[in-house]
This record gives sequence, C-alpha cells and structure tokens, in this order.
Amino acid sequence: MFRLRNLLQWLVPVALGLGAIAYSVYRRSETQYWDGAVGNWVATLLGIVTGVPVALFLERKRASVENQSRQDMQLRLRQDVLALLRDELADAKAKIAVRASSNDSLPIEPLKVSNWEAMKSSGNLRHVSEPNLLGAISNAYRLLHCLADAEKSCLGAINGINVDFSFRATASERLLQHVLLFRESAAVAVENALRVIRNSTPLSAKSE
Repeated sequence: MFRLRNLLQWLVPVALGLGAIAYSVYRRSETQYWDGAVGNWVATLLGIVTGVPVALFLERKRASVENQSRQDMQLRLRQDVLALLRDELADAKAKIAVRASSNDSLPIEPLKVSNWEAMKSSGNLRHVSEPNLLGAISNAYRLLHCLADAEKSCLGAINGINVDFSFRATASERLLQHVLLFRESAAVAVENALRVIRNSTPLSAKSE
C-alpha cells in the first residue's frame, strides 16, 4: 500500500507533465497558443519569485510569534509557581519565628506545605529548572517536613504515654530537643530559599 501511494505521487505529476508537452507539440505551429503559454509561464514564474519569499517570511513570523507566546506562557507559569512557594515559605518563616519565642511549648497547628505538595503532584515544578533554585526550595521543604514530623511525635508523646527514662528525661523532653534542632535548621533553609527566589525572579516585593 505504501509503495503504491509513492508510485502515484510520482506518476500523476509525470503524466501531467508529459500531457502538457504532448499538447504543446501538437499546437507547435500556433503562434497564439505560444503567446498565451509564454505569458502564463512568465506570470507563474513571477508568482513563484514573489510569492515564495513572502510565504516564507509570513511562516517565519508566525513561528516567531508562536514561540514567543509559548515562552511568555512558560514564564508566567514559572512566576506563578514561585509566587505560591514564596508565600508559603514566608508563612513558614513567620510561624517558625513564633515558635522560637517559646521553646518549652508546641503549637497544635502544623506548618503549611500544601502548595509544595500540589506543585509536585501537578508536575508544575518543571517550570523551576535552575538547580540552585530548586535545590534551595526542596531543602527548605525537606527540613519543614522534618520539623513537622518532630512536632507531631512530641505532641503524641505529651498527649499519650510520656515515658520517663532512667536519666530523668521524659520522651517528650527528648523529642523536644529534636524539634528545636529541626526548627533552627528549617529557619536557616527557609531564609536561604526566600533569598534565592528573590534573586532569581522579578517577583513583586512583599514583606516576609
């Protein structure tokens, strides 16, 4: 089937060309025919000479506009993703600062990381392709998850079976040390991620 289609693609133009040549030979003695043929040939040639460059220019223009539109859309998506993550990290920074003001108590409300999870599951993180930027953000969220898990475990010990160890330290007191450790590391990582975001994209300034 494929060979037959290829054969027809060549056979039809060749047949038309041979037919035109045969018809021209048949009317070779008619001056009026050749005047018309030459006129049509010149008109066709002029159409090709002027039309092809114009068509190529228009095609290049269309491709350029389409490419620019695609780049603008990707830039807007990148800006939207970074804006959502920046706002969430700024919220985490503020909540960590509140936590740091009281090292002997734990908040019930966990840290918010839903924007990060949504960006991962939707695949929109592909718009943030710079290694240093993505690395700083992912490290900040890694430590935020560690802090959230440590807080959850500590709250569970406080509200559940708070084991008293032989060296006079309860389970919640030991877990609180992990909370404080992750809290400090998370604060540094979040601040670094916010700095990298500010330096890598023309987002509008917001208080953080």
